[in-house]
Amino acid sequence: MTTQTAEKIDLPQPAADKPTASAKTAATSKPLANDKPAPADNKEACPQLPHPTKFVHLRVHSAYSLLEGALKVETLLAACEKIQAPALAVCDRNNLFGALEIAESLAAAGIQPIIGATLSILDKQTDKISQQPVSALALYAQNQQGYENLMKLVSMAHLDDSQKLPGVSLESLFAHKYEIS
Repeated sequence: MTTQTAEKIDLPQPAADKPTASAKTAATSKPLANDKPAPADNKEACPQLPHPTKFVHLRVHSAYSLLEGALKVETLLAACEKIQAPALAVCDRNNLFGALEIAESLAAAGIQPIIGATLSILDKQTDKISQQPVSALALYAQNQQGYENLMKLVSMAHLDDSQKLPGVSLESLFAHKYEIS
């Protein structure tokens, strides 16, 4: 078994002429009885990774997620570029309406699109959306076969006339689970 030692990294310090929000709070708040003073050298209290970690959001609802999302494709693209996200997963609720447009826009900007959908799971016995803790699942296409299976599931969710709200049963999900994660 090998042990690794943490590398000491210098953290950037705030400018001396501008007080930080924590400095303002510390100056105006009373310490609690059991509070220990903060270390003068913040390097030990807040270690950082040697390389910046890139954030990948795996459950974004776009403007195509009816009644849930308001982010247009341009806004999503700008946000990804601002935080230098290497990839983005758009999982609109019960639809793939914007999958092609969003995937093409992200790919053109050099951002890996991850196509997905958040599908409501129906309770087959009562024909209502399940009241269990998991009533919706985010599903992601792993490849072309997974995308085709995801399209089938989304279509099934909307084509079942017996349901008031779109959704799929667990049986349908298991029948089309291949290449979907």
